[in-house]
Amino acid sequence: YFFLINILNIIIIMNIITWNVRGLNSPARRLDLTNLLKTENPSIVGLLEHKLDDHKIKDYHIKSLTNWNIVNNNQMGGNGRIMVMWDPNIWDITHHFVNFQFIHCKCTNKGGFQIEITFVYASNSELERFNLWNNIDQINSNMHSPWIILGDFNTIMHANEKGGDSL
Repeated sequence: YFFLINILNIIIIMNIITWNVRGLNSPARRLDLTNLLKTENPSIVGLLEHKLDDHKIKDYHIKSLTNWNIVNNNQMGGNGRIMVMWDPNIWDITHHFVNFQFIHCKCTNKGGFQIEITFVYASNSELERFNLWNNIDQINSNMHSPWIILGDFNTIMHANEKGGDSL
């Protein structure tokens, strides 16, 4: 996604990608990501449901993503839920809050522009999603910068939006 943000008549162009990749364990899917990074040239990427353990992330980082910084939420359980990558030549991420359902980042570009980004991969459990919204509300109460929330919220508005048999 390209975001145009107009703050005090200064336009900031950002190229952020969020992708529910549904697994990066296959070499073909990792090649898809590598090609996406080359063609779309994003500066921040949120990968949801990547399904990589820490060892595979480190290996993939060494082999293909050496120019990227990475944080993930594997330590919160459920290996491979959310991974955030950023180009350190463009962004400094000085603060990030890691949770089972989201990673919240405070990002400052080299020109000094600050934005906060929350990458969400919500639980299928309605009760756990309730906790997600409480956490997002807490983040909002301390928000003093532009803020983008991206991701997969695992919820629908209408029954016809759901694939499969169960709701």
